[in-house]
Amino acid sequence: MYTTWLFNHGERKRKQSDKFKWGKKWTARSVISHQRREEIVELTGGQAGDKEMIGNYQAALKTILAGLTDEEWQQAEETAEEWTNNAPPADVQAKFTDKKADAATKSFASYMWKQGGLRVFVMSAWKNQDGEVRMHG
Repeated sequence: MYTTWLFNHGERKRKQSDKFKWGKKWTARSVISHQRREEIVELTGGQAGDKEMIGNYQAALKTILAGLTDEEWQQAEETAEEWTNNAPPADVQAKFTDKKADAATKSFASYMWKQGGLRVFVMSAWKNQDGEVRMHG
């Protein structure tokens, strides 16, 4: 009992990891998951974000992956390598910025403050999936 309390309330500070992961290594599985998202959601039997959809997502993705030919796998692997080395298409980039722009900006500003005592002002603009320009600052 005492050791548990001391462990939970001790002075030892744990290093906080960066909450934002910089970069992404695309795999054939992630490329197929992105390219066939509508088909996968349809197989789950729910709408995007529902508990039913989330619970059945991996099984639906596995079904899609099992039905692929060797040629489709090869093409997905080539696409994954291209997206990792260069950049994914604009629609994938737009989806990423809609979800992660705020976290990336905050992580960068926090890192610069912690490492160099630098105050950072960031103003960002990007096109979302609908082609509208969004700004943040």
